[in-house]
Amino acid sequence: LCYNSDMKFEFVKNPTKGAVTIYPVLKKSPIEDGHVKKLVEKLTKAGEFESKDGQSFFLYDVTPNLSDRVLLVGFGEEKKLTTASVMETIGSAIKHCHTHHTAKVALVMPKWLADFGEAVMQAAVLANYQPSRSYKTGEALEKMKKRFIETIEIVTKESSLKFSKDF
Repeated sequence: LCYNSDMKFEFVKNPTKGAVTIYPVLKKSPIEDGHVKKLVEKLTKAGEFESKDGQSFFLYDVTPNLSDRVLLVGFGEEKKLTTASVMETIGSAIKHCHTHHTAKVALVMPKWLADFGEAVMQAAVLANYQPSRSYKTGEALEKMKKRFIETIEIVTKESSLKFSKDF
């Protein structure tokens, strides 16, 4: 019994309020959102967040353009990106979102990450998989349901986003 078939992917221009927004950050690359850019610069200067591959930093009330909860996720340097590293980083980010009891996650999808779009989707589905869910009942099942992500919103300003790299 696969519960991931219930998970939906939606393309949106802005994240839904109440979702946890995953904001991918490349090391030494421009950041579109001005609020996030300033915040990443401050965190980098303080040594708190360096955009290293797999590094994350959770924030509340960062910018009016995103949801109230934002998870900055480092992907390292663009030239070192591989399908495997992207899948691992996205999987870790999705698992991190489970701890915040949200049914909806918004993933900001810059062009460089869209190049790995299929791998991103597969990693999200795999990270959300809960094999023991079919055996749980009562309170244990309800607790597990709170950690299941039902919808992933792909946040993009591009109307013709295409996923180009296979895995």
